[in-house]
Amino acid sequence: MTGTLRAWEAGLSATLSDPLMFSVLAPPMVMALEAAGLKALRHNGLIDPGAAFPDLAHTEHGYALQLDGSPEAYIEQLRTNSPKRFKNWRRLRHRLEELGPLELRASTDQADYDQLMDWKRAQFVRTGVQDVLRPAWSHDLMQSLFDLRPETDARAFRGLMLTLHAGDTLVGGHFGVAEAGIYHPWIASTNPELGYGSPGQALLHHAILAMPHLGLTTYDLGVGTDHYKKPFCNTERPIGAGLSRTQGLTAFDERRTPIAKICRRLDHIAASNPPFGGRVQGVIEAAIALRKRSLLTESPDVE
Repeated sequence: MTGTLRAWEAGLSATLSDPLMFSVLAPPMVMALEAAGLKALRHNGLIDPGAAFPDLAHTEHGYALQLDGSPEAYIEQLRTNSPKRFKNWRRLRHRLEELGPLELRASTDQADYDQLMDWKRAQFVRTGVQDVLRPAWSHDLMQSLFDLRPETDARAFRGLMLTLHAGDTLVGGHFGVAEAGIYHPWIASTNPELGYGSPGQALLHHAILAMPHLGLTTYDLGVGTDHYKKPFCNTERPIGAGLSRTQGLTAFDERRTPIAKICRRLDHIAASNPPFGGRVQGVIEAAIALRKRSLLTESPDVE
């Protein structure tokens, strides 16, 4: 990626030095894609501080919490902002504590990692979402990050898994990457048998309290599930979603149409499992998931 950026920067510098070329300068987005050898780039979580994608619709919001003071003070401020919500969450945490004391760990246990991944993949199947953890390259990438634990510099780039336990019971966990005090959890996974205790909020509650001990100042939760993330976060920023092409940017106003949804799913399948067999399997699973969702929607017994 560094080489690609340098190639793009070199091309940009050469173009700017030529007045004629500058007059027909392609947008930086197009130049970046061409330098990377890409014809198109679909994104749903783009942060663009350099305005290389000026026409991109910022239709999503990313959530993060930035800890400037003590975590106890931060939690208390959240409770003050939403007293009823946090009172209910405290009650649910007490239900989890019936299994044993709640403890957050920066776990390096392979069994914990495997269990979180199994729960996440089962969730993908249950909800009809593309299983991005199934391809071998994805599995190998995640495992290599889990094994990446620099011993000399606690702020160096590394994989980080946080798990919440109630006694001997694994409640849930986050797995992702961290660097310089910023944590980006990619995988959030909880014990499906403990849904009655809202394990996700319990995990995040204890993760916030442990941030100073973990050397974290920012917990980046990304986009989606606003009802869960927003009450815990103090930072919200617009995130770009769309399809960028070398011939220009295609606006994503059509994102609610059936055709747009199909195109996004096919792109997702191709990106996560590019071999022909993987694409065929992905299409079949997408069709089954669509049928399953239709049956659930049509069922009069579904609340």
